[in-house]
Amino acid sequence: MLTSRESEQRWGTTRNSSQGWVRAVKSATGKPVFAKLSPNTERIPEVARAAVDEGVDGITAINTVRATMIDVETQRPVLSHRTGGLSGSAIRPIAHAVQFLLAAPPRSR
Repeated sequence: MLTSRESEQRWGTTRNSSQGWVRAVKSATGKPVFAKLSPNTERIPEVARAAVDEGVDGITAINTVRATMIDVETQRPVLSHRTGGLSGSAIRPIAHAVQFLLAAPPRSR
């Protein structure tokens, strides 16, 4: 059984989970819905296609990247949960790679 934290982290990493979340959110609001893609999956094009097929209004590539920080003196994680989300300009090359994958015609992926 996944903890709620693990479940939140994995929600958009498969086709089925992506479709389920988009369906649930779309049915709960009349506002535009964008799917923010997790970079923590090998299936980004598949997850994005599932969201589009389910009627998402747009795609945001990408969410934060799982990372950690180690104290070099104690050799222990600095973050209380051991890992956290890296964001900002540090993940720009990863975001550009995902954008490239999503923009490529399906047969060339």
